[in-house]
Amino acid sequence: MSEADSQEWVGIVCFECRGMEPIGYTPKNDFAVETTGGTIFDCEDVEFDEGMWADYDGENDMSVSIQDLEIQFETF
Repeated sequence: MSEADSQEWVGIVCFECRGMEPIGYTPKNDFAVETTGGTIFDCEDVEFDEGMWADYDGENDMSVSIQDLEIQFETF
């Protein structure tokens, strides 16, 4: 995903469910984030408490965040 994908649904994971239907997903230590300045926050630093994550990229003097995270399931 990139900044260009903002406000768009983007696939990030695929589940093999074999007859079961997922009803929810909460990301936990599954993501690394790379800022537009190139700084990488690894999965231990990225936690989505209450559907958002925020930090500060000191190397590039910018606030970074992922907000209003929504989960959508689609059948393929």
